[in-house]
Amino acid sequence: MKKIELLIIFAVALISANVFAEKPNKSAYDEVSGGLYSRNVSEGMIENPTPENSVLVYGATGEDGSKLWFADKNSNWQTTVETTFMTLILPPVPKGADVKLKQGGFFKHETTGGMVGIVPGKLVYNTTDTWYEITNTEWNFKVPKDKSLYFIGYHSILLPGSNTYEGMKAAWEKYTSENNVIGGIPNSQEKYDKYMLKMEIKVLKKLQKQYKGTDWEPLIKDRIAEASAELKK
Repeated sequence: MKKIELLIIFAVALISANVFAEKPNKSAYDEVSGGLYSRNVSEGMIENPTPENSVLVYGATGEDGSKLWFADKNSNWQTTVETTFMTLILPPVPKGADVKLKQGGFFKHETTGGMVGIVPGKLVYNTTDTWYEITNTEWNFKVPKDKSLYFIGYHSILLPGSNTYEGMKAAWEKYTSENNVIGGIPNSQEKYDKYMLKMEIKVLKKLQKQYKGTDWEPLIKDRIAEASAELKK
């Protein structure tokens, strides 16, 4: 693995890791999240979605377990999704949709502690759960009318603005100075663009498994090949 990959993986893992703890029961957090974690929305979904009538929208995220509630301003399509590490995949979206994030955020769950006292094996842990709500508009996007696959890039709750190189650089500098941590991100626009391609390919490979045997599979394979070729330039 190249140095730049190690740097950015360290950076995003550092801000999203749940250290020494199982993931919390997020349904218990509704009082703080405004009911987001118990809200499961799936309305206006496209019947028999195909590449001709809809778009597969996908992206990469730094925070595992984020809950996001998206809605199309032009129709009754809306959905809630939960991210996995470095992956955001939406159900098929209407072509030309104007999608807004109605609500979103995640809990950073950290547990620290260790052996204390005279009795060997006695462990004491302190748990801290911090809610980070999305307040910026970078998660909104317009779906192309002439495409069937659409990559919305990289987004982070703790590093807002990371969907651009300059934004990521500014957010990372602010985060490291405020939290007294070290790490790294791509140090040029070219390296940032290449890393975005690598992340897109990884998400596309997950999409390929999810849509295996459908009309989308050839399009996904073509995009993987295209992105791989761009990466080698």
